[in-house]
Amino acid sequence: MTAADTITRYFRTDRRDVAFICGVLDALEGMVAVRSPKSTRGGALQILHVMISPFFVPEFTTLLTRLKKTNTLDEVFV
Repeated sequence: MTAADTITRYFRTDRRDVAFICGVLDALEGMVAVRSPKSTRGGALQILHVMISPFFVPEFTTLLTRLKKTNTLDEVFV
């Protein structure tokens, strides 16, 4: 999956949730790719860069809804 083939979205999450969320998304190889760029400010929040295959948008939306029930995950627009 290349960046040109994907839909890019950014999410803000609690640093304590990053490992879990990235683990779940990384397990969905071919559906999404996730990056957690280094934060220069530190603090309690982290931005996640999520690249979604256009073929799996409905599935990703369902997964996102479920993740939001137990984790801090807010979409941000950059």
